[in-house]
Amino acid sequence: MQIVGENSAAQIAAVNQLPGRTKLLHRKMLRKSAGATFHSIPASLYKNVYPGIDLAYYGEQSKLEFDFIVAPESNPAPIDLAFSGG
Repeated sequence: MQIVGENSAAQIAAVNQLPGRTKLLHRKMLRKSAGATFHSIPASLYKNVYPGIDLAYYGEQSKLEFDFIVAPESNPAPIDLAFSGG
């Protein structure tokens, strides 16, 4: 699936982030790192994929879903998806 004619400069924003960081220890590299945790979906939001239209991605195990969020007074006509393969 490909989004056709999208704004290639769309900004991605993480949403529903919890306060604090998760500390991870990498055994093979013997170093620590910290990562953010998130409360709920959507996990990411692309702002202004089309004028006045955002794109939210949701994930659960091996499933990926998405929604186009159309702002009031915005035109959904530019939304265009192309599919290849199966």
